[in-house]
Amino acid sequence: YSKALGHYETALRIREKSLPANHPNVAMLYRSIGITFFHLKDFKTALSHLEKASTLYEPILGSNHPKMADITSWIVATRGKIESRQV
Repeated sequence: YSKALGHYETALRIREKSLPANHPNVAMLYRSIGITFFHLKDFKTALSHLEKASTLYEPILGSNHPKMADITSWIVATRGKIESRQV
């Protein structure tokens, strides 16, 4: 996961320089980075990236798009992990 994370972060830096900030490919990378942090058990960082992806995707795709359902399920799972660690 660490190696993938490095590649995703490099791709994100490149895409943020070459694409509009609200481009779907930027959102896709935030999602991928968030999921990677989830698997690395860094749930707070994962949540931050997943919420950023959601914020970017929603105006483009609308709230009923399948990708929004996917992001929402990852956000819910991540919040659940954070809450379970605080009990």
